[in-house]
Amino acid sequence: MSTKRSIVIFFGTASNGSFGNASITLTHCNINAKLLQIDAHDLNDDGLTDLLVTCTATLSADSDLYAMLNLSNGYNYRHKFIWDRGEWHIDSFVIGDFSNDGREIDISFYGHESKVYTVETINPNGDYQHARIFSVNKIHGKPQSIIRGRFNDDGVDDIALIAPESDTLHVLLNRGFLNFLQQIYHIDNSPRSIVRINFNNDSIDDLAILGCNQTVNIYLGTESGIFDQPKISFQISQNHTSQCFQTLKAADLNQDGNDDLTFIDPNTQSIRVLLSANCNEQFLNAIISFTLLLVLYLLLTISRF
Repeated sequence: MSTKRSIVIFFGTASNGSFGNASITLTHCNINAKLLQIDAHDLNDDGLTDLLVTCTATLSADSDLYAMLNLSNGYNYRHKFIWDRGEWHIDSFVIGDFSNDGREIDISFYGHESKVYTVETINPNGDYQHARIFSVNKIHGKPQSIIRGRFNDDGVDDIALIAPESDTLHVLLNRGFLNFLQQIYHIDNSPRSIVRINFNNDSIDDLAILGCNQTVNIYLGTESGIFDQPKISFQISQNHTSQCFQTLKAADLNQDGNDDLTFIDPNTQSIRVLLSANCNEQFLNAIISFTLLLVLYLLLTISRF
């Protein structure tokens, strides 16, 4: 994205991971609006990567949400409005299969009204129409960092987000037909960012929450969708400042099959990485048993003298 209300696409080179000199610029927002958010996703099930963007008026809270449908090879796009009810400012959105029809084309978003809207945006003919609201959930405090995941054992996409102003975690469990059961948890350490993470390698997603007090808390998902107190909490820095770490992300960075974490450190203007460490319980138990036997042997040896 650029400050000139346009999107610039640089095409990568598979052989060496570089980007070619050729690029395209897509003019997008109106003259009195700016691009706020962009995501790449196949929005109409044609196998091509499309773009979903929001445009926000600079002098008001008006927002538009619309798709840029890829027509061929990433050079030609067809613009389709999805949400043009300008009175609802859109701060952030997430794409998922919230209607449980096997297609990840539904959208959840929140705005200045502290409400999460979940909408279905595509009709059976495969063309976009104006979005229809299927669910509205009021959030206590200003929402932030909306994500999707599967936080119980029903195999349906759920929603999670945080509200820093109220120090709360909100989990919206999908009950079918785009109806959600909201659960609210108090977070002690000023949450600033949240990601789903598969921490214990089971079929249920877990949550990692980055706090302003420079800690990361891991909440393990359960079959019922109820999150207990954080199972693991660790300090990621000892130098407390007035600036909070930002933008927590999860990805397998070293290709070991485990999710790692990254975040932005505004104090050093750097991206920091937390690599996961395997913890083999059987191996640890073997080490503990061997250590106890060794201590017992040394005690017996010393007692003979």
